[in-house]
Amino acid sequence: MDNRISAWSAGLAGICAAATMAVMSNDAGAVPLRFGGHAYQAVMVAPNYPGGPAFDDHLDLSRAAFAAGLSTWANWRRGPGGNIDELAGNATAADFLNAMTPYQAGGAQALQAGDLFFGFYFGHGATGPFSPGNVGEQAPALSVWDESMIFGNPSSITDDQFTAAMGAFNPGVFKFIIDISCFSGGFWNGNDVNGAGDLEQVPRTILIVSSSELQSTYTSGIGPRPWEPLLLVRMINTLFFAPHNRNLSIAEFYARSAVAGAAINANRFDESTLPPGDALWSEIVSGDFDSSMLANFSLDELPGIGAPEPGSEALVALGLGMLALGRLQRRKS
Repeated sequence: MDNRISAWSAGLAGICAAATMAVMSNDAGAVPLRFGGHAYQAVMVAPNYPGGPAFDDHLDLSRAAFAAGLSTWANWRRGPGGNIDELAGNATAADFLNAMTPYQAGGAQALQAGDLFFGFYFGHGATGPFSPGNVGEQAPALSVWDESMIFGNPSSITDDQFTAAMGAFNPGVFKFIIDISCFSGGFWNGNDVNGAGDLEQVPRTILIVSSSELQSTYTSGIGPRPWEPLLLVRMINTLFFAPHNRNLSIAEFYARSAVAGAAINANRFDESTLPPGDALWSEIVSGDFDSSMLANFSLDELPGIGAPEPGSEALVALGLGMLALGRLQRRKS
């Protein structure tokens, strides 16, 4: 049991998060935005944890920064009437799940086949018997336990509950989830006793996580928000600084942001040889972490996360054409 507690403590010592932004809710008027033949809708949350370590008191500032970066692209808008639903830092697990309801099948603004739902969670994560509502998993999952998003209230969302929420969208809707938290990789490829499985069983789902199933996620120490893990720092920078004159695909977004082997400690274990059941808790939780992008469909089908303003690609082409013409004229002269 001591080893389990150590693993749980290590999880809380590192920032645990799961990928979703300013203080808004559905009744503030978030509306899916149709752009380039697809409707886009985001629901974002980063819970605050008042009274704990200072680094996790203001995670909602990171959600706001991500949303600001997202809104620099033509297919995303913040504020009332926009399509980024940003939940406050005191949001509960139920608030996060309920915020998705209007866009699920039967909802007032239900997304349709080919549309993109984006869910973002940045906060603490848990695994093992400490994960509230845990019902247990079995091989071939690496961990025999459920994983959970842990809110500051406290309340939680297990991987099973989140999988059910993603399965409630109309068939053909793309679900793009960013989960920046400890043990976030456990939201994929879990094999539950009841056969439900995790997000890999929900068609057209893509998941970006900050850690593998048995790794903690740690803060980067990089300003201006030093509590952010390196993956989140790079994601925000990518949204702001990637070329905005062409489409930003999710694959490129991840490639620009991916993190491998952050040098916090070198005791990284080989997950392929982990022992089953409770014995896995004898393993040291590594300070290293690796992000992953997991999908159960061809990324060629997926709308980009960032779309350029209409005409910007044509303007760039025109500019290049004029530059080439100028060079040709200089050669002639």
